[in-house]
Formats: sequence, C-alpha cells, structure tokens
Amino acid sequence: MQVWLFCITFVFRGTAYITMAEKASYPQWVLNQKRPGTEVRRIRGFYYLYEAKCVYDKEKKRGRKVTGRYLGRITEADGLLPPRAKKPAPIGRIESDKEYGITALYKAVMPEYSDLLKKHFPEDWQTILAMAYCRLVKQSSMKMMDFNFSGSYMSELLPEANLSGDYLTKHIRKIGIKREAVVNFCREFRTANDNIIFDGTDLLSESSKMSLPKFGKSKPGSYENLINLMFVYSVGAKVPVYYRIMPGDIKDVKSFSLCFKESGIKDATAIIDKGFYSEKNIRMLEDAGMKFIVPLKRSDKGIDYDPVMAGGISGMEGRFSFEGRNIWYYRRKAGGRDMFVYLDTRLREKESDDFLSRVESNMEKKPEKRDESYTEEAYKDKYATFGTLAIITNSGKEPKDVYVDYKSRCNVETMIDTFKNVLDIDHSYMQDEHALEGWMFSNYIALHWYYKIYQLLARTELISRYSPMDIIDFLQETRKIKIDGQWYMKEATAKTAKVLKKLGLDLK
Repeated sequence: MQVWLFCITFVFRGTAYITMAEKASYPQWVLNQKRPGTEVRRIRGFYYLYEAKCVYDKEKKRGRKVTGRYLGRITEADGLLPPRAKKPAPIGRIESDKEYGITALYKAVMPEYSDLLKKHFPEDWQTILAMAYCRLVKQSSMKMMDFNFSGSYMSELLPEANLSGDYLTKHIRKIGIKREAVVNFCREFRTANDNIIFDGTDLLSESSKMSLPKFGKSKPGSYENLINLMFVYSVGAKVPVYYRIMPGDIKDVKSFSLCFKESGIKDATAIIDKGFYSEKNIRMLEDAGMKFIVPLKRSDKGIDYDPVMAGGISGMEGRFSFEGRNIWYYRRKAGGRDMFVYLDTRLREKESDDFLSRVESNMEKKPEKRDESYTEEAYKDKYATFGTLAIITNSGKEPKDVYVDYKSRCNVETMIDTFKNVLDIDHSYMQDEHALEGWMFSNYIALHWYYKIYQLLARTELISRYSPMDIIDFLQETRKIKIDGQWYMKEATAKTAKVLKKLGLDLK
C-alpha cells in the first residue's frame, strides 16, 4: 500500500499561496536555483530561497511543511545572492553612569567602618556612611546630598541609605541624640601606649535658636557667635579619636577635665598645649594614672632661666639635632616631675632680631603712642627666654624623645585646618543641638577617611606629589556604566590608570 504525503504552502504575511500552476509559471532563472530541500517564495514580486522539509504530523495525520533558514535572494542577473552579513548588534542601552573609584578605594582601604557603624548604629549605618561620602567627596550641603550620592556606585552598595531632605533632617537628630554610641564608636580607634593630643577650635554659628553659640573673640581675632569644638588626635593611629561640641563661652582649659573623662583614654601619654596647663589638670591626669607632656608659658615663675641668662651654652647638659637644627637642653625637677628647658639657638636669633625691629618701630612713634612692651629694657628682660621651650612631664622619657613627641602637635593643628578648610566646616548653620551633633559625626568620619587616604599616599610614597583631595579627583573619573542590567568598568585615561596602579587599587 502506498501512502502519499502532500505538502501545503501556508499563507504568511506578504507571502501568497502558490499553486502548482503558479509554480509552473516561475521563470526558469528562478527554478534553476531550486534544489532538493529548499523552497522558493515570491514576496512582493521578488524571489527568495529557503530551506524546507516535510514532516508527518501525528495528530493531524498528514504531512506538514517546515520552513528553515533563509538562503538568499534570487535575481535574473546574479542568480542566488547569499544573505548579507548581519550588522554587529548595537550596544545595549546605557542605564546608568556612576563614579566607582572612591567606592573601590573604600572597599580596599576602609571596609572596617561598615562593621563598626553596624555595631554602634545598626539601624542607620548606611545613611551615616552615605553622608560621610558626600561630605568628603563633594562637601555637600544637606539639600545636595541625595543628588550627589545618587551619582556614586556607593549607592549600589548602600541601597538602604536615605538622604532625602525630610528623612535626613530627622536622621541627623536621631544620631545626635545617641551621644554614647558616638563616643563608643570613637573609642574603637584607640591604641595602647599611644601619644594623644588635645586641642580645640571654634566654629562660627549662624543659629539664633541654640544655646551653644556665644558671642566672643575667635582665634583669628574677630568677634562672632561661636561654638567650641574639642578634638583628641592619636599620634599612633594618625586620626582623631574623640570630639566634643561645647558652648562658645567654655574655653579649652575649662572643658579639659570632662573631655578627658568622656574619651575614656587610658594607657597613653597626653600631649597638651600650654593653654590647657593648670595644676588642677595636671593632678587630674596623675590621679588617672596618665602620663603627660605639657609646655609652660615662658612667663611661668617656676622656670629657671639662669643657665641661658648670659646667652651662652655653658649651663646646658646636652644637645641633639631636630629637623636640621641644634637643640640644647637642661633638666630641673618640679614637684617630683621632670622639667626640661630647651634652647633653639637659631630661633633665639630670629626672635631677638624680630623684637629689636619692633623696638625700633616703637621708638619712631610719638611718646604718647609708644608701646611699653617694646623697649630696650623689655628686650633685656626677655632675652633669656628667646628661643626657649620649657616642658613638664612625668613620662620618664629622655629629653629628645619628649621634645619630638611635643612637636608632633603640628599633626592636630593640620587636622583642624583640614577639618575647617578642606571639608569646609568653618561655619555651622544648624538650628538644633542634636542635629549639630549628628552633622559633626558624619564630618568626623569624613575626616577619618581623609587621613586614611593620606596614610595610603605615605605608604606608596606619593605624598610628595598628590594630596588626598587630588586622589579623590582622580578616583571620581574612574566610573562604571550599567548596560542592559550589567555593570562594566568605563575607560580611564592613562594618567589615572598609572596613579591607581601605584596606589595598588585593582578596579573591577
């Protein structure tokens, strides 16, 4: 028994049903291209060749044609023209373009901040990190934080960070209320047997609602509404390890005791500026078992200037070199503590010349306008103190070590300058004390990150060429783009790539 299978050509869009009679009417030059396993189609007056085969449909119990791959167009002049090579698929839609370099730096150099903030602020840690990012990278005001953060890949890592205006206003107050958590976070950075430096600064306040601002004389000398801010800087960790906001009429020396107690610092040598010196503060440190290095004012009556009175060095016990300068010293005892008096002969000469120059200028004035502080007699009285530094300590360290430790105070002075000028926090516009505390905490973390970058530059021997803010500028040019749901590194300049390589950052 013979079984006949019939293949039927179905109607598709633009393709007419072709009968056997119509096929017989195909031009011979078209049929010449027909071969087994193919099918000719006429579409809008043109002829095309496709793979084709017949299969048996078990359900319909009949044959069914299956059209396969397109083989080309048939023309009388050229015969079969193979299909053109497909154009490369167009690049997908770019959905996002975000800064990635600083995010990579954070993951490589500062990842511990995520864990520490989770520990002390489990509900708000992502928003705190986002605020710190905005303060360091953009010095953002609160109203610009949401916009600036959305342009960073950090926003992909911190999806729960909320920097919208309404939320942020409540958030920083919520952080500010948690002073104990702030202090405990700060304590995470203490190191044993460290040198710690206390120093304060003032901030101008534009608030008329808080009780903290007080009208007074700022350190630059102008009279403003001020808020005082105390810092403790760790020489070992090279970051601030404590801060406290105080009313503008509470000076550093008065606040020292409470700041010391709240910081919880133990097993360290406190390096204190002469403005903090008082017998009360010294005894407090001794009662707490703290070591200290404290300079005295040159006018202090307890300093013995006899060895330098004549201007010579015969009364000196020894000498050492510091930054290319010769420093002479002698030792005295003061209430069971060591007192070292240092003489920098080059500094003495400079101060002497400066004083005499002032004396001459003073004498040129009319008698009633002269300053009695700058006369020949005053010069003779002060000469013994020129170029000197007196330090009292219970550290048990050698004279050179005490001197070097004290000179590290410049670190905290540089830090305060960074805080006010680089992070742009010489003014406060906060109208609520708790909001000010929360705002300061985000800036405190940003300051930490600045010094982490500084330390990275020092380790890679790039600090002489680049500042931390230079590196931040470089890293902002290192970006990722999102194409069809996938993130890719964007091309970077050769200079940026070279700097990143020196820093040891592998951006992926």
